[in-house]
Amino acid sequence: MNQRLLVLFIFVMGSINAHAQSEKTLAKKGNELYESKKYNEAEKKYKESLVKKKDFVESQFNLGDALYQQGKYEEAATQFDQVIQSKPNKEISAKAYHNLGNAQLQSKKYKESIEAYKHSLKQNPADDETRHNLSYAMTKLQQQQQQQNKDKNKDKNKDKNKDKDKDKDKNKEDGDKKEEEKKDDKKDQNNKEGDDDNKENKQENKEQQSKPDPKKISEGDAKRMLEALNQQEKNVQKKLSNKNSQQIQVDKNW
Repeated sequence: MNQRLLVLFIFVMGSINAHAQSEKTLAKKGNELYESKKYNEAEKKYKESLVKKKDFVESQFNLGDALYQQGKYEEAATQFDQVIQSKPNKEISAKAYHNLGNAQLQSKKYKESIEAYKHSLKQNPADDETRHNLSYAMTKLQQQQQQQNKDKNKDKNKDKNKDKDKDKDKNKEDGDKKEEEKKDDKKDQNNKEGDDDNKENKQENKEQQSKPDPKKISEGDAKRMLEALNQQEKNVQKKLSNKNSQQIQVDKNW
């Protein structure tokens, strides 16, 4: 891109009153400082000139140049726009649009710069520098749009991958949950079987406890059992004795 700015130089005719400098005198000093690349000092002189006459087009224009050279592109664009709004002749208007396009181009406002260059060419169709800058701005806009589409697709793919990771984590979480439920069910089953075994063992223990243990029969119990057996024996003998007596009969003689 051709970054050359178009500058309006003012030649002040007549005597200069040192104590009452006009806007043109201050603008001339600003131009001299600008040519010496003292852009900050030139900016001050142009602003002093505008204090004298706020709509002094030459100082407005060259103040924009001084701001541009210091990298103050937004402020420079504002100055060139003010020149355009003042509706100068075609030559100054074409130059103002050209410089406005340059300032917007530096701020990466490619669409705006393209429009500015087009307006400049309407005022001066023979300006090859403006035509070159227009082509450059269109190329930069295309690159910007391609990069934006690339970033957009990248973000879209990133979101897709993020969703996949979420689904993967959810599936893993569901799988872990199911596995945990299986473990809990198995644990409950084992606990139930253990409870059943405990019930059976308790029942067996209870039955075993209800049976008399021969080893644990006391001496008194043994004595009573023996007496009962003896009594049963006596009863048996008595029954046998009575039975035998009934069978013996005396024969009768006729």
